[in-house]
Formats: sequence, structure tokens, C-alpha cells
Amino acid sequence: GEVRLRTDAEIGPGYIYVPAGPFLQGGDRGTKTSLARANPSIAEFFIAEFPVTNEEYLEFLNEIARTDPEEALRRAPRRGAEGGSYWTFGKDGFSIPEVDSEGDRHDPRWPALAVSWHDAVAYCEWRSARDGRLYGLPTEAEWEKAARGVDGRVYPWGNRFDPALCNMKESRERAGPVPVGTFATDVSPYGVRDMAGNCEEWAADLWGDSRGSRVARGGAWLSNSVLVRCAYRSSIEPHLASGIRGFRLLSRDPAPRRG
Repeated sequence: GEVRLRTDAEIGPGYIYVPAGPFLQGGDRGTKTSLARANPSIAEFFIAEFPVTNEEYLEFLNEIARTDPEEALRRAPRRGAEGGSYWTFGKDGFSIPEVDSEGDRHDPRWPALAVSWHDAVAYCEWRSARDGRLYGLPTEAEWEKAARGVDGRVYPWGNRFDPALCNMKESRERAGPVPVGTFATDVSPYGVRDMAGNCEEWAADLWGDSRGSRVARGGAWLSNSVLVRCAYRSSIEPHLASGIRGFRLLSRDPAPRRG
């Protein structure tokens, strides 16, 4: 076989290179929503090591707020589709509260949760314009390959489950999100982090129902042992925002040359 190698400069800081080629997709009898077993060949891509964090999403919101405060308020992390923002908004823009109105603490290094599929796409467009590199949400095939590698393993780390290996509901005394990268064992064969636990992630794909639902992949801080399996898939309407769901960036283009 042939594998194309990329330089660190082409990959870009904070991104992981997944070479082109086939992988074992789906076929997991441990979850009812798994795709059928297949061996598709996927073009190379560059995927973010971690989901987008609160501090990264905050920069996006405050950039929007300078010209369109109403849009920024619509895209802020919120309590459901029509709920108010978890974050505070004042004359200097948004800020992440240490404790929100429901008594929950927030951390700038948590994944950016409670945003819709449309919000995630808007963030991708903003980052593309800012960085000069085209970003989008991963397809579910790209996501699964990045999480699972090519050998059909059940979890990013292998086939054995232990709640201590990722952030899910049985991992800690009180379930909740943690800063990205907290669980060093939640790492795929390529080095992509936090794909089993901490936050479910929006994918680019349509689910195929009449509601225009989108696919989401991965487990979250509230997930059980079935939902953290790499082949698990869920169907979510794109306008919905939930405190278990965030997203990560993917690019199919090498990083632009600087200087």
C-alpha cells in the first residue's frame, strides 16, 4: 500500500492527519444504530484534535456581536431550541459565567455545548474566513474512521470498556463536562482525542427522515456504555441545542503557507 505523509506545517497546529484509504465501518451489534459493515475508502483529511471549546466559541460570538448582537444572542449556548443563553451578555459582549443561573459551573476549556447544527456550521464558516482554510463538520464516515482507525475496534482505545477511560456518566462521582483532553486514554489510533466521551458531536450528514435531522456521533458526559461505542449514531433535528452536544472542525485542505 501507499501512504501519503504530510508535514506538520501542512497539517496545522491542533489538527490530526488521517491518510486516505479504506477502513472497517459499522457492523457493531452492540448498538442498534450502527451502520451495516462496510469497507469504504475515504480521502485524506485533517481533523481537530479536540472539539471546539468554550473559549474558542466565545471569540466567534463576540466577533458577531460587534455587528449583529441579535444573531450573536441566537447562536449563544442556550437552554434548548428557544431557551435563554447560559452565558452573560453586556456592553462588552459575551462572557462565560463561573456559575450560570441554574447553579452550574462553566469552564473555558469545556467543549462548546448547547449549540445547534446551524450554529456549528456558522462557526465553521467564520473560522474558514478567519484562517484562510476551508473548514466544515466531518461526515460520519470521516468521524468514525478518525475515532476507530481501520481495524473495526469498538472504542477509540480498543475493544475493552472501562468507565475510567472516557468521560461518561459512570466515570466520576458527579457526571458533567470536563476540560477537553482531561481523559488521556480517550484517544484514537491517529491521536484524535475525546471521541468516546465528554460531548456528542454534530456531523455533516442528513439522517434521512422527514424532519431534516442530522447525524450526531460519539458519547457525552451523560452517556452510558452503549452510547460511547464508535459505531453509535443518533438522529437530532438541526435546530435543537443540548448540553451534551458540541462539534469539532475538519478540513480536507492542507493548512495554507504562512509568510
